[in-house]
Amino acid sequence: LDALARPYFQLLRDLARAGADEDRTASRHEWFRGLLEALGLPWSPRDYESQEGVTIHILSEVARAGGRPELWILETASADDEPADPLSLPLAGGPEEPADEVITRLVFGAPEPPRWVLLLDAHQVLLLDRTKWSQKRLLRFDLSEIFGRRSKETLKAVAALLHRDSLCPDDGVSLLDTLDESSHKHAFAVSEDLKDSVREAVELLGNEAVYYVEWVL
Repeated sequence: LDALARPYFQLLRDLARAGADEDRTASRHEWFRGLLEALGLPWSPRDYESQEGVTIHILSEVARAGGRPELWILETASADDEPADPLSLPLAGGPEEPADEVITRLVFGAPEPPRWVLLLDAHQVLLLDRTKWSQKRLLRFDLSEIFGRRSKETLKAVAALLHRDSLCPDDGVSLLDTLDESSHKHAFAVSEDLKDSVREAVELLGNEAVYYVEWVL
């Protein structure tokens, strides 16, 4: 990932100079391929046709044994490649609706939906989890911030969260599910400790009140 920092800022310069959509698309795809390679993800573009007859362009897919999709990698399409929320932009090679609506209806609403969607944009990468999508919970990665820092700890965190071995391991539970389970256990432990502390505080206040009534009044 660290080696992608210089090419990333060159990509932004190329996008600012490029006039034709084809040139901007080629520049984005060249950098996206390098990003996916660093994350252990394949580059295998294809078109998916929904039950409604709507075509969605998929940059890559990771499937389980038997062909069930586990991860789809999609791309947003912006007319000028200016920074914007990727979910408000249409998907490249898809309908003109905002990406969040298309993902809700045609991706996560498909008969065999992927568990994860990695949404690529020239400025941000979004990781969407089908099990949390209804709550609009997602991970958002600001590429200019990440590559501008050149912090190894930041790059390690990005790799740990987005690498294929973390999202779609061949065996076992994904790292993100493990982290999610641990956070729930921690939150439960914290709430139990808080409950005990509140109970103790109430008891102390109650004892002080009794003392005040008996001995002061």
